[in-house]
Amino acid sequence: MASPTTVFPEITSSVAALRASFATNKTKAVSWRRKQLLSLYKFLSSNENLIQQVLFKDLHRPPAEVSSELVSTINEVVYALNNLSDWTKPVPCEKNPATLLDVIETRQEPLGVVLIISPFNYPVNLLVAPLVSALAAGNCVVLKPSEVASHTEQMWVEWVPKLFDSSCVKVVTGGIQETKWLLEQRLDKVFFTGSTTVGKSIAQTCAKNLVPLALELGGKCPVYVDESANIPVIARRIAWAKCMNNGQICLAPDYILAHTSVAAKLSSSLRASFKEFYSANPRASKEYGRLINRNHTQRVAKLLARQTAQAHSKVECGGEYSVEECFVAPTVISGVKPTDPLMEEEIFGPVVGIVQVSSVDEALNAINARERPLSIYVCTESKSVVDKFASSTSSGSLLVNDFYFNMTLEDMPFGGIGYSGIGKCHGHAGFLGTSSDLFYIN
Repeated sequence: MASPTTVFPEITSSVAALRASFATNKTKAVSWRRKQLLSLYKFLSSNENLIQQVLFKDLHRPPAEVSSELVSTINEVVYALNNLSDWTKPVPCEKNPATLLDVIETRQEPLGVVLIISPFNYPVNLLVAPLVSALAAGNCVVLKPSEVASHTEQMWVEWVPKLFDSSCVKVVTGGIQETKWLLEQRLDKVFFTGSTTVGKSIAQTCAKNLVPLALELGGKCPVYVDESANIPVIARRIAWAKCMNNGQICLAPDYILAHTSVAAKLSSSLRASFKEFYSANPRASKEYGRLINRNHTQRVAKLLARQTAQAHSKVECGGEYSVEECFVAPTVISGVKPTDPLMEEEIFGPVVGIVQVSSVDEALNAINARERPLSIYVCTESKSVVDKFASSTSSGSLLVNDFYFNMTLEDMPFGGIGYSGIGKCHGHAGFLGTSSDLFYIN
């Protein structure tokens, strides 16, 4: 059951109350920041069963997936706690002859009231990660959890007032209209994770009100598999990455550019990997998740239907779905062309298409013809191929022979470029992103 919607007057008064609390300067104290982070750490560390339950109800997430995500989320909090003292220290600046006797430094000041709009696909991690940064930087925070992941939303509504200083951290619930109203309030930073289309709309509103923002978006993340790749190993890694959270990840491998010489072997290896991981009947597998709701399932089903209607494409495995059960089988489609339906938009589901290419240059041209992605995955044993991708493409991240592990590194900045995002999060980068440089001379 969805949480009661926050009415417009309450949204306005909540943001005003946060501004008043920030004006007292109490959030600037490192001791206050540490207290909030410690409370969050204790909650995450002692409520794994609760988090497992809500994520299963919302997304049918397998326990092993949730456990690994929770470890990464907790590590984010621990990293901030361990480095908070260093992050908040003034940084001395180089002096010139006119300022030799002065104190010259850069200080990190909190921005004020930070709005965090989290998505349905990772309604715990993608709310907590920017929250950690905002609290570490000494901000007041208004949280807008996804109403689509309603059980997790209800968890935050219940627990946030218990965990944090309620005068400085508040939750707003509701849908599109409530979010639009919230964005019209006086804010000092907006952090949004979601689709590029919604991100554009939020950016327009923020620009009108001169509010800085960070957008963690996504797009179509490509995988290039060349003739030197270890196909059985790479197939297992792609299969694992593609079906993590049922493909509902901004970093998910969206399409594969496979060298012609290995495309057939890759298809059969992916089919074998899916069967190994989820059995011949993934619908009955306890390790296989579901799409968030029927609307999203219907969207993926229609995309499948349009693609399979193309005479040149072939379903190598999967293709089955049930809108009622929010189920789509792990699906591989070969013979996909760059102009096909499967290549039009981010899939955000457990379906992947294989586009054959005859060279590295053809793969690079295909990638560079599109908007810059959040991540590019290169599967090769050739250093020259890796170097060519590093020098000839632009993306938020470039991973070689693996997937997602940049998300496990607490201090590696994470974010996109252009259509895949603006700004960075995690670790020190997230702290700086929710701080303002104060240039101090005395």
